[in-house]
Amino acid sequence: MTDSRRWWAAVLLLTLSLIFPSNPSAGRGESADTDLESAQDIASAIERDKRTPPRLAPDTGYAVADDVFGSYYSSRGGALTFGRPISRAFMFRETEVQLFERGALKKMPDRSVTVLNLLDLLPYAPIDGNDIPAADPAWIAAMPLATSANFTAQATEYIQTWMFDTAKGLPVGFKTRYVETIPPWSFRNEPNNNARFLAALELWGFPTSEVTLDLARTGVAYQRFEKAIFMYDEAAGGTRVLPLGRYLQNVLIGSFAMPDLAEQAATSPLWQQYQPRATNWMRRPSEVPGTDLSAAFLPDAPPSGGVASSAVRSPAVKGPEYGMNIFVWDFPQFIDRDLSKIASTGFGWQKSLFQWRRIEPRKGEFDWENAERLVKASNAAGIKVIARVDFQPDWTRADGADHGPPDRYEDFGDFIYALADHFRPDSPYGTIHAIELWNEPNLDRDWGGATINRHAAEDYVRLLCIGHEAAKRASRDIVTISAGLSPTGTSNGRAMDDTTYTQWMYDAGAKGCFDVLGVHGAGYKAPPWIGPQELGADTNWGGHPSFGFRRIEQLRDIMVRNGDGDRQVWLTEFGWSSDPIHQGYAWHRVTEEQKALYVVESYRWASLNWQPWVGVMVLWNLPSPDWTQDREEYWWAVANPDGTDRPAFEALAKARAVGYIP
Repeated sequence: MTDSRRWWAAVLLLTLSLIFPSNPSAGRGESADTDLESAQDIASAIERDKRTPPRLAPDTGYAVADDVFGSYYSSRGGALTFGRPISRAFMFRETEVQLFERGALKKMPDRSVTVLNLLDLLPYAPIDGNDIPAADPAWIAAMPLATSANFTAQATEYIQTWMFDTAKGLPVGFKTRYVETIPPWSFRNEPNNNARFLAALELWGFPTSEVTLDLARTGVAYQRFEKAIFMYDEAAGGTRVLPLGRYLQNVLIGSFAMPDLAEQAATSPLWQQYQPRATNWMRRPSEVPGTDLSAAFLPDAPPSGGVASSAVRSPAVKGPEYGMNIFVWDFPQFIDRDLSKIASTGFGWQKSLFQWRRIEPRKGEFDWENAERLVKASNAAGIKVIARVDFQPDWTRADGADHGPPDRYEDFGDFIYALADHFRPDSPYGTIHAIELWNEPNLDRDWGGATINRHAAEDYVRLLCIGHEAAKRASRDIVTISAGLSPTGTSNGRAMDDTTYTQWMYDAGAKGCFDVLGVHGAGYKAPPWIGPQELGADTNWGGHPSFGFRRIEQLRDIMVRNGDGDRQVWLTEFGWSSDPIHQGYAWHRVTEEQKALYVVESYRWASLNWQPWVGVMVLWNLPSPDWTQDREEYWWAVANPDGTDRPAFEALAKARAVGYIP
């Protein structure tokens, strides 16, 4: 911006502060009588939002930072203009700023608020696949000069002349969107709507390019402005402002969620600066003087809107810690290979299936050979062990069901006691550190074919409590984990929604019968940063909040609502499938490259957003050496059965090596 334009901007801001005050109920005088009811409604809404937490966006977990930012945000269209808050307020180059999805606000020394021009910080194209046009010097040269005596009229005419609702044969709607993000109630007495144009000019700036078409996608067009990029997408059905705030957040965190942005920003002093618990929470503070990112991306509340809990009771890990599901029980020749792969990423946990029927084929008779071999090898490699226990022996159940609870639940308790006692911390046979007490009891296939209803959940809680008590009687140090539930999005008697089932568990007295809540976080088709509300609203992701990684936040909310927020959540299974074979999984398959990106970003998301309540995160999976492509589990794996890496394992190793996953 030239010096003359900076001078004009100051004049314009002063003018706008008189015709468009930050407090929408102030400075309106008698001339605004016709709009008094609307203004009072809006002022009342703002006052309500001042209660704790102020103007919280449930799906992001952030609140508008304070009343100074809040008044400006509300009076200029709020979420319609800026999107939802995606950071706390933080110092950036000696100025207090806050990021929103489509922009950023900055607080001046006199405590007035204005827009931070993010395009100055993001000189990149394309971004997230969007073919962003460059600024055209001819358009910049043609802008009205601030020194002109009739600048306001010239600016309004310029915007009216060079912005369009139809361009390149498309109904782009840019002119309408430019103005309509400004609340009309402030300008009902302006016969020519000039004040709304000037307010929009403050937010977006002048257009700096013509309308351009995306060369790779039909029906997509853009127009660049001094402070924003407008986009029309025919397939998506509308016009929007590109999320520049999200782009800057990705740069500061150092996310690879947008590979084209990551590649271009890799040499920027802003890239990957956010580093929790470092000085000013910055990786290289000297490169961005006057900046303090402390807690900038630590949500004010859990992103799904629950009540944050700052204290998590022991036993807990200083989370998150990381692990993988492995399947080498019957393959002793591959135990060291797979444990070495886990260790090579810096992960410290493995989870294995300890089939009850394999260890106790007859009541009171135990075959510990395979278990001891696996546990000892894990301990020697510095890898902690989670034992998933289910698959009852035939002798425990009269009806012959393949997978379900025993007829006599005390038999399960006896086995859990024997397992925890045999592998207690001082055992010569090795140490098991945690036991997951069953798996996915909200599915009939894992609960003996029984109808999955409230009564079935009560039965599982009875089994859970018996197992927890037995484990603690054998070893107070062992961590008990409730069974991870399947996020099915289904409630039909054969399967039950995991949030409903979790509440049933609490209703049945589950609180106190486990140390940590076990959860499953299948990503399905969605990237890990897509929140539950968007998952439920968008059929592209499956149209249900369970169909994504962040479903876990809703399970966490249930814990908090039931007074159990001081316990951690452990992910005992999560991941993405690239399955091209099994039609039941086809709707949510991703590519191997997408899987690599999503797996890395899921660990990153949890480390930045879910502390302290997230504990161990166990990826599904390192495959069994004998799996072939006809097994659906094969397609969730991050390596191949022969031990070679797939892209996801390579990406994990690299992300850990460079500290991208803390």
